[in-house]
Amino acid sequence: METALERFSHDRGFLCELLSEFIAQKEKNMNEFGRLMEEKDRTGLKQLAHSLKGSSANLSCENMYHLFTEVEEGLAQDNWEGIIQAVARLSTEYSRVAEFMKTI
Repeated sequence: METALERFSHDRGFLCELLSEFIAQKEKNMNEFGRLMEEKDRTGLKQLAHSLKGSSANLSCENMYHLFTEVEEGLAQDNWEGIIQAVARLSTEYSRVAEFMKTI
């Protein structure tokens, strides 16, 4: 996450504000992933994963970025098991980012 601090000119307050907002959306995003997977809404899943992949990249949340990439790749390969596994790991990763935020 040092990369994130560099990206935001070592402005810890601003980074915390952005991370806090990102983490606050966890429940909404995880519920949306669940709904879209249940409906097998490939377009909706692709849009949500792509949007959150961009946000996670901007915040230097590399593990989350890779998980959202896995969702996109799973959709491209019609690999629903891979999608389910990646989304399940997202919840843990959101928690890890929240813990990191407490240390900044």
